[in-house]
Amino acid sequence: MSSYRGKHPVQFWYFTILLGIVAVTCVGYGLLVLLQVVPVGAGLR
Repeated sequence: MSSYRGKHPVQFWYFTILLGIVAVTCVGYGLLVLLQVVPVGAGLR
């Protein structure tokens, strides 16, 4: 456990950066889909 604690800061940074990239990608993709779906839904009405 002590060896893991020694590597924790580096793993934490990698995890934070990876999580940030995934979050930004998900939000961006969601907004892109939303912008494409909303006009179509408005046109179908």
